[in-house]
Amino acid sequence: MMSQDINQHVQTDGGYPNVARNPGEDAGGDGKPVTGAGVTTFRILRGTIINDKLVQKTQDFEVPYDTTTTVLHALEWIKGEIDGSLTFRRSCRASICGSCGMYINGRSRLACKTKITDLLAGNEYKNIAAAKGNVIEVGPQRNQPVLKDLVVDIQPFYDKVKKIDPFVQDGPEKEEHVTKDSFSQVNMVSNCIMCGACYSDCTAMAENPNFLGPAALAKAYRFVADPREGDKTERLKELTEKNGVWDCTRCAMCIDACPKGVAPMEAIVKLRSLAIEAGITDSIGARK
Repeated sequence: MMSQDINQHVQTDGGYPNVARNPGEDAGGDGKPVTGAGVTTFRILRGTIINDKLVQKTQDFEVPYDTTTTVLHALEWIKGEIDGSLTFRRSCRASICGSCGMYINGRSRLACKTKITDLLAGNEYKNIAAAKGNVIEVGPQRNQPVLKDLVVDIQPFYDKVKKIDPFVQDGPEKEEHVTKDSFSQVNMVSNCIMCGACYSDCTAMAENPNFLGPAALAKAYRFVADPREGDKTERLKELTEKNGVWDCTRCAMCIDACPKGVAPMEAIVKLRSLAIEAGITDSIGARK
């Protein structure tokens, strides 16, 4: 199980980038007004384990912001200036590590990539609806056990990925000649940063915790599509079993949630097609 307190060091001297010290100030604090600057309410769903039971409550914080402030900046400001006990994960601040995945205003998003101004005003291009009542709601990712505040236990998520054997296997179906074009599909799925956003928003996972989930199945497609994979048919047989590709409801929530454009549902649909082409049709989903 992951540690509850795995956050890196957070400054406590007020040296937070991109967070205005007062409404109307810019991030540098020189007093010059910035368009879009102000104060907003962060409503955070906090939680802790007491006597082996999760106890949660919401807590409001008034947070200053400007046009460059992200949700992660705001959380760091809260931790450093108001409540040092607030617990969350973060690392790269650049949408690369996937550590800061959270449930923000009704969807799973990366805190480092989500700007406060987009949440308040809405951003159709980014598929963000305007916040109601100038309130930004932040909670832990869904479909995963909560350890503390915004930190979830990601072990079950990683266990699902391990189940699909995420490595190329030797075997009779291995192709000897590999072209550059054959890796187009492999490269797309390889963009996954394991942030868990698709897993958190997956409606099939909410109904069936044993479902492999979009991230694991997308990675499975990465290996089935890899020309160097030598055991494609056996992989497809395993993936069409219960809790596999046919348990996906095709709600497309994973496509909207993914910050890297991996489109897990499309990979799952391709796995279904490959399975049928390989003659693996003895499942309920294939027969329908």
